[in-house]
Amino acid sequence: MERKIARSLETLGNLQAAGYQLYGHCYCGHGVILDLEMLIQRFGEDYVFINEIRILRLLRCSVCRRPAGQITLQPR
Repeated sequence: MERKIARSLETLGNLQAAGYQLYGHCYCGHGVILDLEMLIQRFGEDYVFINEIRILRLLRCSVCRRPAGQITLQPR
């Protein structure tokens, strides 16, 4: 499968087009791949997630129940 290269990876739509995913990390060491389709439905393709905390505020660790620590990018 050929990947489309986005000019930047600052929006959710750019991430999807470039074949990247978001990964939520907890301080306890647990982590999970975030549902990018659901995030796009909720916030829109043009949502700039860099330095934005609305997605992070939605996350809570399913192991220790603490709020998520950080979000990183990963290629699919």
